[in-house]
Amino acid sequence: DRRDAAAHALDVALAQVPLRSLPLEQRPYYTLAGTYAMAGRVDRAKSLIAQAETDMHGMSMLRVLEPNRHAALAEIAIAERRPLDAVREVWKADSLPDGPVGDCVHCIDVDLGRVFDLANQPDSAIAHWEAYLNYPTHDAGRDAIFLPGMHKRLGELYEAKGETQKAISHYTAFIDLWKNADKELQPKVSEARTRLAALQIERDDRFPEGA
Repeated sequence: DRRDAAAHALDVALAQVPLRSLPLEQRPYYTLAGTYAMAGRVDRAKSLIAQAETDMHGMSMLRVLEPNRHAALAEIAIAERRPLDAVREVWKADSLPDGPVGDCVHCIDVDLGRVFDLANQPDSAIAHWEAYLNYPTHDAGRDAIFLPGMHKRLGELYEAKGETQKAISHYTAFIDLWKNADKELQPKVSEARTRLAALQIERDDRFPEGA
C-alpha cells in the first residue's frame, strides 16, 4: 500500500539508468508501465507505452511483445477502475496469434480473479482464484507476489457469502504465510486473526461438539 514510495523508487532507478541507455531488447517498457500503474502513476505508465511504440516502431519485436503491452494496459484499466476493460486486456495478454503465451495454464486466473473482484463479481473472482490454487503446479515468483493476498481476499469473500468453513480455511492460510511478515504488515495479520477467531466461534456455536 506504499504506492508513493514505490513510484519514487522507480523514478530513482530510471534516473540512474535511463531506458534509452540500454540495448533495445533489454528495455522493460511494459513491465515498468504495469508497475507504475499499480503504484497509481497512470500518466507515467501511458508515457512508457508510447515510448515503446516510438522506439520499436516498425520492428518485429513490437509484435512479439504485444502480450506484455496488453498486460500493462490491463493494469492501467485496473488503476482507472475500468474492470471490464481490464478483463479483455488480461485475456489478450495471455494470447499470441498461434496460441497461449506460455505453458502456465492457470496463471491468467490470478489476474482474472483480481479484475472480477474489482468488477464486484465475487463468484467469478472466487472461481478463477480457486482454479489457480487447485492447479497442481505453481510459479513460485507469482505465488510470492499474489498468494497471501489471494487467500486473505478469498477469506473475506467467503465470509460475506456465509461460507464459514471456507473463509476459515483461507484466513488460516493467509496467517500462516504472513505470520513472520515485516512489522508494517502485521496489522493485516492481526485483522485476519480477529476475523478468524470470530468465525471459529460462530462455527462452534452452530455445530457444538457432540451435537
